[in-house]
Amino acid sequence: MVVLNIESLNHHIEEAIAVESIPSPTLLERMPALVRRERTAAAMVIAHLVELDRRKLYLDEACSSLYRYCMERLGYSEDEALRRVRVARLAGQFRRCWTSSGQGRFT
Repeated sequence: MVVLNIESLNHHIEEAIAVESIPSPTLLERMPALVRRERTAAAMVIAHLVELDRRKLYLDEACSSLYRYCMERLGYSEDEALRRVRVARLAGQFRRCWTSSGQGRFT
């Protein structure tokens, strides 16, 4: 179950409505920074999923897998959950390879 903070939700709705009144040059100017923040947030989500998976913390949340956790606790669709789990597991493999390389070996 996903719990939404009503104040936060209202704030985001108000921001979305306010976008309509932003002048076109300002709207275009803001987009690169918004995309950078979106990418940073996505990277942080993946980094956290890597660690959740490594520690198997989804079991503490009564979920049988990271995939189920993404759907049941985070509210992702099946496709969104699958893509994030795949990316997190790939990132976890590269992380292990990277950290092992510092010790003179690759896994």
